[in-house]
Amino acid sequence: MVSVEKFIEKLLLKHDCVIMPGLGGFVTHYEPPYRDEESGLFYPPTRTIGFNARLKINDGLLVQAYMQAFDTNYPEANRMVEREIERVKELLHSQGAFDFDNLGLLELKADNELLFTPKNQGGIVAPTLYGLDAYASAPYVAPVKVTQPIETAEAAPTSRNDAAENINTGTHYTIRLNKAVAHYAAAAILAIIFYLAFPVTIANQTQQHNHGLTTANGALYGFPIQSLLEQVPNAQPIQKTSVPAPATACDTDSVKPLPENHTDTNAVKAKASYYTIVLASSIKEANAEIFVEQLKEKGLDSARVFRKNKMIRVIYSNYPTEQQAREALNGFHDIEVFENAWILQIN
Repeated sequence: MVSVEKFIEKLLLKHDCVIMPGLGGFVTHYEPPYRDEESGLFYPPTRTIGFNARLKINDGLLVQAYMQAFDTNYPEANRMVEREIERVKELLHSQGAFDFDNLGLLELKADNELLFTPKNQGGIVAPTLYGLDAYASAPYVAPVKVTQPIETAEAAPTSRNDAAENINTGTHYTIRLNKAVAHYAAAAILAIIFYLAFPVTIANQTQQHNHGLTTANGALYGFPIQSLLEQVPNAQPIQKTSVPAPATACDTDSVKPLPENHTDTNAVKAKASYYTIVLASSIKEANAEIFVEQLKEKGLDSARVFRKNKMIRVIYSNYPTEQQAREALNGFHDIEVFENAWILQIN
């Protein structure tokens, strides 16, 4: 038989809290990464684990894990969990400590207080963070930009005689342009010429083409329908038919009153919500049906199997309010199958 510590270790991989009813609960906490300024080490994120002796109410998580592992019903799985917890308590009182394998060591002190010491700093309960280690990282230093002053050379003054001399000697000056700039400029000039020249021509052609066309002979569609009909022998003229306007909210004559027995579906859906008592959850359908038969043999005829999506539960009766369901559950406290039952709202 698999020990309870293995179940707790597996459940902590996906859950932040696993409670051992009557003993306490294991709680995990995520620690973000941080950097130690003195040593210069950068530490990765971790997931620490602790033990809280005040968490003793059965949340059903450990029992459901036993139900799925051993393919049994809720009461039998609950008894298996209770036996394992009693085994842990006996070892705590006889040896003073209990080793939860990869989780840590739970010790019972002289004042009956429980002290938990985790192992591996929570590495086994954080598979996504497993294997990460601290590393040294030098602090970031922003580069300093060094700017040097730009030296400008002053142009030597030229005299009128030098300018006249350059003109007489026929000195030529060359202006160099970037090829990309020249291409862009040429494209822009061509685009301007195109938009200025062609709109007038297109507008004139459109006016000539649509000249003399009306809605009756097909101007709306761009071709003369009436002229085409004249070329077809025995063609019938186009008859204009009137289409009645659609009925609006103001046309009271066209609105039919609802029948007296008409029921608003939204109101029915709103009344469909109710409360029930859950006796077992997350079990196989075959086990659920067997459990319901056993309950009916004991006189609990309101028990039935409830299926929603992939979740299968065994529930008991329907109650319009949560208060009525709570009062009914308190009335069943003497029955064993109702010891770990809980209230569920069904929509």
